[in-house]
Amino acid sequence: MGQVRWTEKSVSDLSAIHEYISRNSVIYASRFINSIIKSTDKLKTQPFLGRIVPEFDNKLIREIFYKS
Repeated sequence: MGQVRWTEKSVSDLSAIHEYISRNSVIYASRFINSIIKSTDKLKTQPFLGRIVPEFDNKLIREIFYKS
């Protein structure tokens, strides 16, 4: 089984997204962040899902796009 590791930048981005959405609704902000995190769970069982991150050019580092 694979492992998902979040970079510091990713965690910071999630925090900024939560802060932005929570201006209108803390509940929706939490739900949205939880949905993003949950969408990465499939990488644990399918580690080659998603695309290789172009900046790293390493087949073990993947990214999944969530909505826009």
